[in-house]
Amino acid sequence: MRACFYHEDRAAVGICMRCRRDICSACCTRLDGVNHCHRCLKELGRRSAEPPTRASGMAATLVVLLASSLLLFLEFLFLIEGKLAP
Repeated sequence: MRACFYHEDRAAVGICMRCRRDICSACCTRLDGVNHCHRCLKELGRRSAEPPTRASGMAATLVVLLASSLLLFLEFLFLIEGKLAP
């Protein structure tokens, strides 16, 4: 019989589905029907507690706005050039 990864003196009753380690009944927590060890649960809690960042979305929006502005400016210059040409 396999031993718990965290408690060598206890028999394992399941496997953590995230890290695939053998865990005993004291270390096993079922979340949505899936076994997790305490270390993986802590990591999941840390991830869900972090607020989503909008920096990447804002950067992409800024790039699109700058590119659009540049294209409009160039179009304006070409229009002026066409009207002023002999």
